[in-house]
Amino acid sequence: MDCIFCKISSGEIPTSKIYEDPTCIAFFELNPASQGHIVITTKKHYEDMKLIPAQEFLNLWSIVRFLGITLSEQLNPAGYNVLMNVGQVKNQQSKHVSIHLIPLKGDEEVFMGWKPKKVDEKNNENLANAITIKLEQQKEEAKKQFLKHQNEIIKVIKKEMPEKLNP
Repeated sequence: MDCIFCKISSGEIPTSKIYEDPTCIAFFELNPASQGHIVITTKKHYEDMKLIPAQEFLNLWSIVRFLGITLSEQLNPAGYNVLMNVGQVKNQQSKHVSIHLIPLKGDEEVFMGWKPKKVDEKNNENLANAITIKLEQQKEEAKKQFLKHQNEIIKVIKKEMPEKLNP
């Protein structure tokens, strides 16, 4: 596969790895926008975030949070830009889902301009309704799954935290 992030994950392209676990990797951007610009991505090639398993996706964002806190302590930036790239659109390096954590000093900026477009408010209203319906469906499905597996979940929790749950 001709993916720069897959090549970095496999070690084919050397870089300064900052963090690595079985599913994710973080490294300094090869062409940084600022001092401390970090890329966080999955080791496995995903071109769309909907393909990333939920736990892996949560892990990815936990790493972003941890690295953001750590960079704040080390660099004391004025703020951050956090950019998530999904798919292949103009000016992206790869189709591989990636998150860029870019600490910025007060005088630095990452240009993310766009030309405002007129949008159809009715279409936005319809989209909002469709999203709301989908979220409700997912909540109901999650509730069903929890109820179906609640005894197993409780066993795992008790095993992980016996002193707090088993007086």
